[in-house]
Amino acid sequence: MKSELSRIHLNEFLAVMSSLGYYYSSDLNWQEQCMFHPLAKLIDLHNGYRQLHAVDGKYYLLIQDEEQLFLIENRCPHMDAPLANGEVSQGVIRCKAHGIAFDLTTGRAQGPLATSLECIERLALIYDGDRVGVEI
Repeated sequence: MKSELSRIHLNEFLAVMSSLGYYYSSDLNWQEQCMFHPLAKLIDLHNGYRQLHAVDGKYYLLIQDEEQLFLIENRCPHMDAPLANGEVSQGVIRCKAHGIAFDLTTGRAQGPLATSLECIERLALIYDGDRVGVEI
């Protein structure tokens, strides 16, 4: 009877944790469950596409350039200027504020400030059916 009661309490506890977005992994750790956050329909994407998205408390810029999609934080690490209005060409985005260029694939700055600036934050994109998004 005691083991049956313990099993019931454990199942209730697992149900509550699951409802809060956590799951129990086999390595005995509670982990947050990742959820797909859609950003765009694939049919809407084209070279030159750019759209701002709020993801997990930050703004990110979804860009398509030369048939490739990139999701970068909408913030230049030089002086926190937005990158949404930057010029995009050949896999590079150039900040309008001071002209600093960043490689969209690596996030690294190019030119004389390359070694002194942090990379722009990039998020991995996930494809789910007819949509592209991120897991958060």
